[in-house]
Amino acid sequence: MKLLLKIIIPLAIIALIISYFFTEFLLEFWWFSSLNLGSYFLLRESYAILVVLASAVVLLVTVHLNLVYIPRKLISYSDNDRESFLQRYSKTAWFFSLIISIPILIPIA
Repeated sequence: MKLLLKIIIPLAIIALIISYFFTEFLLEFWWFSSLNLGSYFLLRESYAILVVLASAVVLLVTVHLNLVYIPRKLISYSDNDRESFLQRYSKTAWFFSLIISIPILIPIA
């Protein structure tokens, strides 16, 4: 019973959040469609999503380059030939890049 509640409650919360945003989208689409501007609304929404995704990818790659590749070039010019932690573990570097990028991307979304 406890396991069932632990599964149902988060699923219900996620469903409410998704339904809130989907309902808002449908309501606005219905209003634009009543003015014969349904295609304009879809283009406007898709443009906003594409801008957010493109800026997120560019920022994520920039942060990753700053964390991994720039220190590698600086180390290659020094006497020390050790690799850093983030250079050895690529998945960890991408994870840290994502964590650093999220607060910066919040105003864009």
